[in-house]
Amino acid sequence: RLGPAVTLVGYTLRGAARDGTVTAAPGETITLDLYWSVDAKLDRNYTVFTHLLGEAHNPRTQGPVWGQHDAQPADGGYPTTQWLVGDVLVDRHVLPIDGEAPAGSYRIEVGLYTVEDGNRLEVRGPHGEDWGDRILLATPVTVAPR
Repeated sequence: RLGPAVTLVGYTLRGAARDGTVTAAPGETITLDLYWSVDAKLDRNYTVFTHLLGEAHNPRTQGPVWGQHDAQPADGGYPTTQWLVGDVLVDRHVLPIDGEAPAGSYRIEVGLYTVEDGNRLEVRGPHGEDWGDRILLATPVTVAPR
């Protein structure tokens, strides 16, 4: 659960599936569909962040981010203030993988923030536990050697 009213109910991660993992090469993309539900009317527009995180430091991002796609839901076509209570929304994000990404195992983090101040919504796990300000997806992504 993100903030007081939004729930990530599932996701689909697409790439070249091999051996139960998602595999892609530097310079390719992976497609992530997020399934959101909302329990109450939202009074602010939130932006979704999706980051591909590796263990190595990326000098371009000054951190572990090797792929990123930030956008309002539906690439700006369905702002969160227009979401209808009870609906489940599909929100697609295509993450380009940095052409210099080293081979290895990666994870994807997702969450919501406000553009005006950069503040992320807090995240609670299924039993109310504090997960900080992001959801770390369970499916690993393997970046193949160039």
